Amino acid sequence: MGMFVEDGPSTAHSCKEAARWYLKAANQGHLEAQYFLGTAYARGRGVTRNELESAKWYQKAAEQGFDNAQCILGGLFKQGQGVAQSNVEAARWYSRAAEQGYLKAQLHLGAMFENGDGIDQSDVEAAYWYKKAAEQGDQAAQSVLGSLYKEGCGVAKSDIEAVRWWKKAAAQGNVEAQCNLGFACKKGEGVKQSEVEAARWFRKAAEQGLARAQCGLGFQYLEGHGVPRDIQEAMRWIFKAAHQGQEDALEIMKLVESKNPAVMAQGSQSLKE
Repeated sequence: MGMFVEDGPSTAHSCKEAARWYLKAANQGHLEAQYFLGTAYARGRGVTRNELESAKWYQKAAEQGFDNAQCILGGLFKQGQGVAQSNVEAARWYSRAAEQGYLKAQLHLGAMFENGDGIDQSDVEAAYWYKKAAEQGDQAAQSVLGSLYKEGCGVAKSDIEAVRWWKKAAAQGNVEAQCNLGFACKKGEGVKQSEVEAARWFRKAAEQGLARAQCGLGFQYLEGHGVPRDIQEAMRWIFKAAHQGQEDALEIMKLVESKNPAVMAQGSQSLKE
C-alpha cells in the first residue's frame, strides 16, 4: 500500500501516509517495505531524516537477501553512515549482493579487491568482479577492465582485449576509455595504427575536459598528426591541459616559451576566447 500512496502526487501528507504503511509492513517482515522505509529515512520522505533508522531498515532487508539493500548497506559501512565504519563489513555486504549479480556491488567489490580494502588484496579477484560488471554493460568497469588487460593485472596481458573493452566503454562516453583508445590508435597497440583515429578519440575525451586527452590533442595539432598542423589550436588545447596541472602540457609550455614567446602569448589569448 505504501508504494501506491507514494507514487501518487508528492505531498507531505502522501509521503507520511506512505511511510506509515511501510512501517506497518516492515514490522511484519515485508522485505520491500523494509527497503522502502530505509530509503524514506535516508531521504527524509514522510519521516524525519535519520541515518541510524535508515541503516537499520536497510540491514533488515539485506539480511533477507535483497541485493539492492545489501549493496546500499555495503556503502553505508564503507562511509560510516548510520553504522560504525567498517571496510570488512562493506566488503561482506558488497560480496553478498555481487554474488546475486547486482552490478553496482560487483563494481564496488572489484575496487575493494583491487585496493585491499576490508579484504585480502587480489588482482585476480578484482579483475573477476570488474569483468562481471563489465559484461553487464557498466562503462566504468569496462574502462577499468581494459586497463587491467593493458597492464596484465589479474588477467593475461592483451592489447587486443584492452582495446575491445575500451571501445565498449568509449561508446558510452567514458572519457578515460576514449583517451586510452587515442593512445592505442597512435601507437598501433591492439588496433591498427592511425593518427586520424588517435586525434578523433583524443578530441572526444578532450571536449569532456580530460587533461591528458587535451594535451594529446594539442600534440596532434602541434605535429600535424591526424589533423592539419595548427600551432594556435595546439596551444589552445595544451593551455587547457596545463591549466589543470597536466605535467606533459606544462613541460611543452616551458619548451615553447623558451623558444617562441610569441606562440605562448597566442595560446594564452586563445584560452580566453
